[in-house]
Amino acid sequence: MTDASDPAYALKFKVNYTPLLANSLEPALRSIWDKSARAVVTEEFMPSVYYVTNNKQFLVFDAEWRLPAPADEDYMPLWILHEVTWIDPANAYTFTCHNHVRQAEASGLVTVNRLPVVIGASILQNSKGQLIKQAFASQKYGYYMMRLPTKSIFVGRQVYKMLQLDYSNSYGARVNKGNYAPLMNRFNALKQLPYPQNWQYYFYSFVPPPLKQLPVAVAAPTPPGPYNQQYDYSPLMNEWVVKLPGPVPSNALFGSYQDLVNTGVVAYPTTYMDYQPIVGR
Repeated sequence: MTDASDPAYALKFKVNYTPLLANSLEPALRSIWDKSARAVVTEEFMPSVYYVTNNKQFLVFDAEWRLPAPADEDYMPLWILHEVTWIDPANAYTFTCHNHVRQAEASGLVTVNRLPVVIGASILQNSKGQLIKQAFASQKYGYYMMRLPTKSIFVGRQVYKMLQLDYSNSYGARVNKGNYAPLMNRFNALKQLPYPQNWQYYFYSFVPPPLKQLPVAVAAPTPPGPYNQQYDYSPLMNEWVVKLPGPVPSNALFGSYQDLVNTGVVAYPTTYMDYQPIVGR
């Protein structure tokens, strides 16, 4: 887990406070025709994550969305948070899938409260023990550790570190050894609709490429973590291609979004949405 749209949960989970993610909640709802009910019903296309408030256990992710294999087109790294509370903690047991949570709710054992909170979390290991391809695991001093490579990125002429985790296109997922998450394209399609944006711009490709040019993002969490005050930051990034005007000096370098604006470059949006949280400097 890397981001939360609510400051209290960002502090609780020790992740980036990212209020822009809350804008995902409205477009996450869609109206569909329910044949059995013969009526229009509201459905969410974003998955859910369950947090048990009064029994210590792991978070429970919606089982239908758990496997981020390249062939799983239902996976997405944004989740709507649900609080689960045992009515009598003496009856508590460990939930291992979301069906167990709903069964306990139907039996009157727990209450489940859907919160207006979006959690950013990539699945790094599936139920079969398979790791995301870019990750490597090791065991030392009796502890199991998983490590992920970071990539450098310019924000405001400062170098930050980001994780390249999820891609809405299969090519990006394959080349960068990340999760294929085509459902994120729904947010890309919503850019023309009257929804507030929940993503930021990310300038990845430069034509022609300058010397040693890093990708450039508009905003980074400042400071990284639950006390972030840069509310333009989002880990959900729309890729743009930059076309440079004329010959490029050998020492050309763009360290910020403003550098690109001042140079008068032409930028073209792609249809790609990536989940690339910035985790520090």
